[in-house]
Amino acid sequence: MDTPFSNQSISATGTDYTRLRELLAQEKWQEADAETMALILRITDREAEGWIRVEDIQRISGEDLRMIDHLWVEHSHDRFGFSVQKRIWHTLSQNYTDFGDSVGWHREGSWLNYSDLNFDTESAMGHLPAIMFPAPISKRNKVVSFVVGKWRTALLSRDDL
Repeated sequence: MDTPFSNQSISATGTDYTRLRELLAQEKWQEADAETMALILRITDREAEGWIRVEDIQRISGEDLRMIDHLWVEHSHDRFGFSVQKRIWHTLSQNYTDFGDSVGWHREGSWLNYSDLNFDTESAMGHLPAIMFPAPISKRNKVVSFVVGKWRTALLSRDDL
């Protein structure tokens, strides 16, 4: 079944998704996760900062967001993608710990490190994209997190996803 994004690699906003499409087609999940982060930083004009804020999530065009999601969903056979995560998020009443348990980011009462994630199709439904953004905690210090972040809850709350 063709969708508006089936054969498209460049969005109307001019973002090129060729590399993400190729990585996902080759099931290079970790590299695709990093490319997704790079695309989001480029789309939100936050490459210099290397992290995003809630307001940046709101600035991502619906088309770009749906393109990223479509590529993940298509190449993972409906296992991964933001829309998959969104369904899980809403099914679990937007409880972040329950969400983390469901997608395999939280185990036995602890959040996993990004390096402990499972980047293959055997991982839990919705496990990817995980995306690791450093989050500033002060002007000098940053904590790196892929789970805790208002940006993710803002993303999963988007109506156009």
